[in-house]
Amino acid sequence: MTAEELKNIREANNLTKGAFAASIDITAMMQGRYEGGKIAIPDAVAEKVMQLYSAKKDDEPVKEDAETPVKKESKKRGGRKKKTEEPVPSAAEEKKTGTVIVVQSLMGGEITVDEVLDRVKATAGDVEAVYVKPEENRIYYNKDGKAEFIQIWE
Repeated sequence: MTAEELKNIREANNLTKGAFAASIDITAMMQGRYEGGKIAIPDAVAEKVMQLYSAKKDDEPVKEDAETPVKKESKKRGGRKKKTEEPVPSAAEEKKTGTVIVVQSLMGGEITVDEVLDRVKATAGDVEAVYVKPEENRIYYNKDGKAEFIQIWE
């Protein structure tokens, strides 16, 4: 497999180097070296690529799961297209995956992200930003350009 073939397969499936590399169990750095022709593509890597991506028709992209970043093109700037990645999932989206984020105080108290948001919304309604500083026992929030806080634990 040539560097150009590897790159064409990745681009045909609309994947970032990182996402493509992860799917074939290599690092993004190695992926870049293979695509740049700096290092020969090992047979094991070529076989993995063929297993995962050649079973599909050339015009049929491989389906990505929800966590696979997909390459997007942003607006033109100075005549060049800039590639960007999908944003990282928000805390609300992480909740769907079963991931729980817990903030712990120095004294052992715990509060989840959802509990923080519930307390802030109960106090101030919708806010622009929230910052948790357990060492100060405070949840700071910005509303209408003004910074305020509430206590985390009594």
